[in-house]
Amino acid sequence: MPSKVFVHRLADETLVEIFSYYTPQNTIPIAKSHQGEDTWLNIIHVCRRWRAVAIGFPAWWTNIITVDPDLTTFMLTNSGSMPISLNVDISAMRGRGSYARRLVKGNLTRLQLLRIGVGQETRNLSRILEVLAQNETPVLKEVQIYDASRRYESEFLSLFDVVFPPTLNISSLYLKYCHITSG
Repeated sequence: MPSKVFVHRLADETLVEIFSYYTPQNTIPIAKSHQGEDTWLNIIHVCRRWRAVAIGFPAWWTNIITVDPDLTTFMLTNSGSMPISLNVDISAMRGRGSYARRLVKGNLTRLQLLRIGVGQETRNLSRILEVLAQNETPVLKEVQIYDASRRYESEFLSLFDVVFPPTLNISSLYLKYCHITSG
């Protein structure tokens, strides 16, 4: 009888295929708890080989979760030079706006999707959008803006048209539970 369990004999490519079903999702607001959403992170703690295989698979690290700056740095490093998706919540805590702005600015050439959670204060959103408008964003395809503080279906986030720089060149803008008013 073989001494190794079958899973230990799987080729790295097979492990990568299995891991791809547990790719970190960039759909949870960072202000909310992410318990139950970290199965992908548990994979790198199974054994040294699984960790090495997962870390050596840059596509697995491209949905950057910004809950924790150390995790964000880890994911950015391991994603190599691949295009990335960022989910930043600038709604609640002080300093999140400048942290988010630095994250966006530092990764402009790789930023493919930017998801921004905002509250009623839109100054930080305007600043992030200005960074996008004033710099080259060669692979940016989509910007999503959502109200991270929304608790009820009837609550909407008001975004004034001055928040959107006219030079922002993206192919898609996704607004959920928002309405745009002028003046």
